[in-house]
Amino acid sequence: MGMFTSALCAFFCSPVYFYKTGRKTAFKVHLVLYIFSALTFWAFLGVPTYAFCVIHTLYCISYDFRLSLMKKQAEMIAEAQHKYQTKDKTETNQKVEA
Repeated sequence: MGMFTSALCAFFCSPVYFYKTGRKTAFKVHLVLYIFSALTFWAFLGVPTYAFCVIHTLYCISYDFRLSLMKKQAEMIAEAQHKYQTKDKTETNQKVEA
């Protein structure tokens, strides 16, 4: 899911995001809280519950996004180090042969 789609999921129905990402425990907890907030929305008891669900889901989305960025950066660094080491080894081998 894209970032925009995930944010829409978080705002309108937070359990859907956790279902799509495969987080079963968070899905169950958010489903219970979402149903509770829907049933008690008229008494304004559901508003803080709904806000908690949305804020927690947005936090999870940003955490996943940051984690994916860190993984990409680590892969780029590892690839650059590998290229540097292979380049350094070939230069050393050429010096030894000469």
